[in-house]
Amino acid sequence: MTFVHALRAAFDHSSVRRAVIGLSWVVLLVGVVAYLNHRSSSQAQPPPGPAAVTTPPGNYGPHIPVPKEALSVARSFLRDGVMRQDLAAAWKLATPKLRGGLTHEQWMTGNIPVAQFPYSAFAKAGYKVEHSRQRDVLLLVYIFPRKGSHVAGWDYIVDLVPYHGSWRISYFQPHGHEAPIPLNAN
Repeated sequence: MTFVHALRAAFDHSSVRRAVIGLSWVVLLVGVVAYLNHRSSSQAQPPPGPAAVTTPPGNYGPHIPVPKEALSVARSFLRDGVMRQDLAAAWKLATPKLRGGLTHEQWMTGNIPVAQFPYSAFAKAGYKVEHSRQRDVLLLVYIFPRKGSHVAGWDYIVDLVPYHGSWRISYFQPHGHEAPIPLNAN
């Protein structure tokens, strides 16, 4: 008798058939459980591709309430630097990074790497805190023009950092625009 004939003869017994069917159900059940387990664990992980960019808290320190001094510096720089009302005061509020290599004399000409908003068109400003950390405060500042001024409102990105014991402006540019390049920069 060949192997196939022996297998057919064994399958003719109802007890063997029940055992094979039971074993088939167990294998199917184990397969379904394994599939569902793998599926749920793979959904908990992000899909393949570029990882999201996150800044570790160690770089900028822990989250803090917005320092009042930082807001005061931003207001003063808006008036003194952006609207060019007191360039000497704006120089003191700017970090060397914002000054862009300009000397104090060059800065005082008003041709500075900060986009100007006309003082005569200014009505009011508001802000939104993007983040506030121990070593960095990032604000979105909205400037609203005076009615009838024919000047569009602007929104600025403002970055403040602690510098020599007080908050200073390290970036103040219109949102979505490149910084202007001073004409007399060497």
